[in-house]
Amino acid sequence: AFKLREVKVEKPHLTIEEVAQLERFTIPKKVHNNGVERTSWDTVRDYFVIACWTAARVSDLKQFRDLIATRYKENGKSCPDQLTFVQSKTNTKVTVPLLDPVKRIVNHYKGKLPKLPSEPKMNQTIKLVCKSAGLDRVIEQVSTDVKSKKVSRNALWEVVTNHTARRTFATNVYSKDIMSLGELMSLTGHESESSLMTYLNVSRGDVSKRAADRLRTQANEWGI
Repeated sequence: AFKLREVKVEKPHLTIEEVAQLERFTIPKKVHNNGVERTSWDTVRDYFVIACWTAARVSDLKQFRDLIATRYKENGKSCPDQLTFVQSKTNTKVTVPLLDPVKRIVNHYKGKLPKLPSEPKMNQTIKLVCKSAGLDRVIEQVSTDVKSKKVSRNALWEVVTNHTARRTFATNVYSKDIMSLGELMSLTGHESESSLMTYLNVSRGDVSKRAADRLRTQANEWGI
């Protein structure tokens, strides 16, 4: 009787089209008072796009700089097709494919990715980049207050953080119905389906419906 009502807040993710829009966005040149060109926007945007296609955490992106530099040389000065690394948070070894958007970025830098800014700086900058890129789709979120039914409405760029990239990867890949939850977990490094589900902007009902549709299709192929 005293159990509090749980409020599930849908956290934002970028669609595949929005990730492509962000990658294509030409960042305006900005110059500091001392005449040095600001490059943090390019760096943060490029690492964010990489994370959107690899599900890498910021701690893992820090590894990518050296790992990719080594693999780039080993692959004949070209971005490799995949990257194997041990996730910093879970100490789990994963192998992720490096798809064309990632290859374009790596080859642009000739295998020498720039140094990452601090995590707070990245969170601040990615909002500015997304705003300038026009990622202003309205995101509705219910209040986390169990006594409130208030709904907040914000532009996508206002609620984007570094972590949004991992959620973008998980939700987009799963929604394309190209792999099971278990297969997706092998790429994200999650240790349980329940922890992975927190990253997916889908419900348990959506998962079970897709499983039922797959089983029905398979049963028809079996002739039963």
